[in-house]
Amino acid sequence: MRRLGAIAVVSVALAASADELPLQLQVQLLQKTAAYITSLQPGDTGKVKVLVVHAGDKPTRVTEQLTASINGLGQLGKHPAEAAPVALVSLKTAITSEKPQMLFLAPDLDEKGVAEVLEACGTANIVTVSAVQAHVKQGIILGFDLQEAKPRILVHLKQARSQSVVFLSGLLTHSVIVEK
Repeated sequence: MRRLGAIAVVSVALAASADELPLQLQVQLLQKTAAYITSLQPGDTGKVKVLVVHAGDKPTRVTEQLTASINGLGQLGKHPAEAAPVALVSLKTAITSEKPQMLFLAPDLDEKGVAEVLEACGTANIVTVSAVQAHVKQGIILGFDLQEAKPRILVHLKQARSQSVVFLSGLLTHSVIVEK
C-alpha cells in the first residue's frame, strides 16, 4: 500500500514542472503579498480589479483557473477583489475601460508579450504579477518562483518605482530583489 502511495506522489510530482508553482499556491501568495503593497487600492467598484492576461484569442485552462481562483478567494490583502481574463491583443483597450489595479500574466506569454504588457502599463500604478521568473527579470513587478522546492517572492524594484508601486519593507526583507 505504501508503494502505491509513493508511486502516486512521484507521478503527481512529475506531472507538474519542477520550477512551476501550483496555481492555488500562486493565488494564495498573491493574496498574502497584496497586503504589503501600500499603493494597491480598490478602484471605482470598491474592489481590486485583476485582469488575467493571456496570449491567444481564447483564455487557456490556466487563465480560467487563475481567474476562478482569484474570484473564489474574493480578496487580495485586505481588499475585495475580482478577476477577469483578457487577451493580450485587447489589453490596451481593457486597461482604459476597466481601469485595473493589477495584471496577472498567464505563463503562456512570451518575451514579446511581456514587452507589450509593460508598454501598455507605461508608468501607470498597475501591479504586474507573474509566476514565471523570466517575466520578472524582464520587468514584471511581482513574481513567484520555486527554489529548492520552496516558494519565493520576486520583486523588480526598479520597475515598481517607475510605476509608483510601493511595498512595505516587511515584504522586501523576505523577497528576492531582481533589479534595484
